[in-house]
Amino acid sequence: MSQILKEFIPLTISAQHLNEALETVPGAPMILKRVLLQAADRENRNKRIYPKPVLERVIDKYNDEMVKTRRALGELDHRTDMVVHLQNVSHIITEMWWEDDNVYGNVEILDSEEFPAGRIAAGLIRRKIPVGISSRALGSVSESNGISKVNDDLALSCFDLVSYESTIGSTLSALNEGVAAPPSPFAKFDDILYDIICNST
Repeated sequence: MSQILKEFIPLTISAQHLNEALETVPGAPMILKRVLLQAADRENRNKRIYPKPVLERVIDKYNDEMVKTRRALGELDHRTDMVVHLQNVSHIITEMWWEDDNVYGNVEILDSEEFPAGRIAAGLIRRKIPVGISSRALGSVSESNGISKVNDDLALSCFDLVSYESTIGSTLSALNEGVAAPPSPFAKFDDILYDIICNST
């Protein structure tokens, strides 16, 4: 039986690429280069394995139909359905490629007034708050010895930005190496927004 499969990966990019992203001012494009998006043939934190032939099929299709046509949008946090809700988009994947068993991509954070979720995502990244990237897909799994192997009926919807990842190795690890974020002219706005979202009961 098919179910929604959500796989989380910490955003991992090099210190140089992270510095380039952090030097952007709010409202300017923030590009995260060479982000690990997904991995084949290894167990993730959800104890699922994506066989490479299955993952290759869906990634190559997603690349052709979504990434290359600038439709590879993702949301801030996971939804419980397969639809990408445009009012909550935070980023777009602009390029995607394979390196051995890993899928990498360049991710543009939509940091502007038109994209409130993108502005929040950029604020989290600038403040060194770990953010993960997570695939949202529909598919079934086969269980064996406590491990779930994803079957060939997998259909990929998008990659979302989330607070916790399941694919090991896809956070902004360089943020933990003391990379300083430039001061944001929107710091007060971000603090007020955080207070409204997180402290309202």
